[in-house]
Amino acid sequence: MSKKWCVIISLLLVVVVGLQAALLIMVDRLATNMFNSDSGTLQRIDRIQSTLYELRNKLAEMTEQTEENEAAGTVPSYEPNGSRYIIRGYDADMLDWDPDHGSLYFADPAFWGEKFSGVGIEGSADWADTEKNKLSMQFTVSSGQSVTGAVDGLRISCTVDVAAGTLVSRMDSVPSAGGTVMELSDAELVDIAVRTAEIMVDAGANAR
Repeated sequence: MSKKWCVIISLLLVVVVGLQAALLIMVDRLATNMFNSDSGTLQRIDRIQSTLYELRNKLAEMTEQTEENEAAGTVPSYEPNGSRYIIRGYDADMLDWDPDHGSLYFADPAFWGEKFSGVGIEGSADWADTEKNKLSMQFTVSSGQSVTGAVDGLRISCTVDVAAGTLVSRMDSVPSAGGTVMELSDAELVDIAVRTAEIMVDAGANAR
């Protein structure tokens, strides 16, 4: 994630904290006049507070990760490779960015999280809409039973609305060759799509 995105996330964090403070003031005023405030209003405010709290924690986590990456010297760089770019600076065996089609090829993306470290994974990601809110991903998670040496195992095709943080669709194909098949929840797919989309947005803005 670039410094530009770090600044944007920090600003969003400030906004979220401000909204939380405003809601706390609203709740305090409602609590002092319970006869004029129904329980439904208080419940809705409570739900909004919970959502803002989760968002604040996520933004703080993203900011912390960016700072750690910069401290470790892992700020992404873009190496021209014909009409494409090799992205370096992330924990992955290969990240290949195609600016013409807005697509990303990836191999062994350990930056998805600890669960994926040391796991053979190969696939690609493309924007599913012109607004770049939805991401389509197709990838294979190795089962450890490949004969040819190519990644062979669980195949997943999914579309995630990264702006809303929701899974739009998914289709799994389990290999018949056996081996260990990794289980991935819908929430995990959303998380890895968001992480991948961040790299693609950054590449689209900075790969020159």
